[in-house]
Amino acid sequence: MEQSRERADQRCQGTLDAALRSSVRGYDTCIQTGGSSSLQRGKVHYALMPVWMLNTKWHGKDFTFAMNGQTGKLVGDLPMSWGRFLGLFAAIAAPLSILGTIVSVLMLR
Repeated sequence: MEQSRERADQRCQGTLDAALRSSVRGYDTCIQTGGSSSLQRGKVHYALMPVWMLNTKWHGKDFTFAMNGQTGKLVGDLPMSWGRFLGLFAAIAAPLSILGTIVSVLMLR
């Protein structure tokens, strides 16, 4: 715990700074001229979780994501095929469109 304290503090400070910068709207630049923060420490609880870190390359781009080995839940940027997405959309939209047209014609009679 003691070995990781400084790294954890730096990550907390970096996350705080990024959150504050992202909250500023309507300006081209944002320059921090001062500030202070204090961390309040709580109890440390250790946990071992079955996590799989996965990396794949698709169309020349690297994709890294993590998978919880217990629940199967994925986190990260997964590669997506726009061709498959549009094909699936068309396969669902076309029959629904035809069905809607048929129903509307029958309702007008």
